[in-house]
Amino acid sequence: MARSKKTPNKKPSSASTSYFIGNKEYRIRLKLLRMIKKLQMSTELCIPKLSFSRLIRELLQSHSRGTRDLRIQKSALQALHEASEAYLTALFADSNLLAAHAHRVTIKPGDMALCMYIRREKEGG
Repeated sequence: MARSKKTPNKKPSSASTSYFIGNKEYRIRLKLLRMIKKLQMSTELCIPKLSFSRLIRELLQSHSRGTRDLRIQKSALQALHEASEAYLTALFADSNLLAAHAHRVTIKPGDMALCMYIRREKEGG
């Protein structure tokens, strides 16, 4: 039988390992890409209705000054939901362009702040 020669333990160069993705990471990324494609093809809203309605009701209570409970119609809640999702989607898309311009894949808070500054919006209200 022929014996295989052992090669000395060399560290792989950083260029060759920077593009290597392990099997687990590959499956996670594949799953995320599938989910993104599914969400892009659907017309349903991403934020759950119940969570969004709780947030709106909490905001209404904080601005009602405790005198009375304010109510909101379902159609008004749905309009707010669709408008807020459209706004957030556009904000994330623009922030993603800014991150790509900086040769990054991850969006940072500074990207969103710059995007809002370019749009001439104030942070926090």
